[in-house]
Amino acid sequence: QQLSRVLNVLKDDDIQVIVLKGAHLAEAVYGDIGLRPMCDIDLLVKESDLSRAGESLLAIGYGQPQYTGEALKHLYPFTKAGAFPVEVHWTLEKGPEPLKVDRHNLFDRAQRLSFAKSEALCLCPEDLFLHICHHAAHHGFVLGFKPLCDIVEMVRFFGNKLDWDAISHR
Repeated sequence: QQLSRVLNVLKDDDIQVIVLKGAHLAEAVYGDIGLRPMCDIDLLVKESDLSRAGESLLAIGYGQPQYTGEALKHLYPFTKAGAFPVEVHWTLEKGPEPLKVDRHNLFDRAQRLSFAKSEALCLCPEDLFLHICHHAAHHGFVLGFKPLCDIVEMVRFFGNKLDWDAISHR
């Protein structure tokens, strides 16, 4: 419900958004939101829409803590009592030597997916696979085995639909 509300507000404000990681995996790959635990909602917007996306979240009651000086690849998480934090990303890159991701074409390759009572973009299977692998490599086992389970489930779900040549090229 929370994700639907956020997606609908962003859509109403004409902000194109890609749902990342947990919410995408729970809906599309696991097929049951109860099978994929999450602790936040990660969204990707174009860098030019970043401030408007933040304003949209503030307008529906989310608060944003003061910037701490960390080198983040997303806006500082938006929080609201009784709700998951929302992280608005403008890139998929992480760490001091990031994997170079062609983030502009991510939106061109993105696919539509229904999320409860809303619709949004999600990464195409190959970009999702690379994003989850990169995220797992960056965080190591801090996140436990969840990223490895995600990789296994993606391979199981997408099977022969994964374009391994495209993955290798990207």
